[in-house]
Amino acid sequence: MQFQSPRISAPCRPAKGRLLQDPLVPVLRSDYLLPDAIGIPAREDGTDTVGHYMNGGITAGHVLHFLMAHYVLGENERADRVLRAMLKRQHRGEFQNGVRDATGEGIDWTTWDGKPSGCEGYLADSFRLLQAVLLREESFRAKLYHPLQSD
Repeated sequence: MQFQSPRISAPCRPAKGRLLQDPLVPVLRSDYLLPDAIGIPAREDGTDTVGHYMNGGITAGHVLHFLMAHYVLGENERADRVLRAMLKRQHRGEFQNGVRDATGEGIDWTTWDGKPSGCEGYLADSFRLLQAVLLREESFRAKLYHPLQSD
């Protein structure tokens, strides 16, 4: 199986033995709400803000689909490794730090080394990762996804 990315000239392939790739492509400046927005890069290729906010930063709010894709495809070890790491971080309270209204202070989004890069501090969708604790089990996934199945 081969994947093409419109922003990468070479074909993207998952790592050997994996069905899913880890696509982390910088967000182009022109893809932002111009002239200014949180995390907007100065360079058009977006490489100067990679790892910050919605340009490759870390948030718990969008991980459920990533985990479920791995579980559905049988890549349980990888998904479990990510889930365990996130549950440890959740236990330490590192996905929210109260309501903020200041760019770069909220830990609703962080850089890869754990520095704040969000602006709100608390996002309710950060708790969606907890659904994965149950949905990692095939029987629970079957109940949730059943309406999407063709009989």
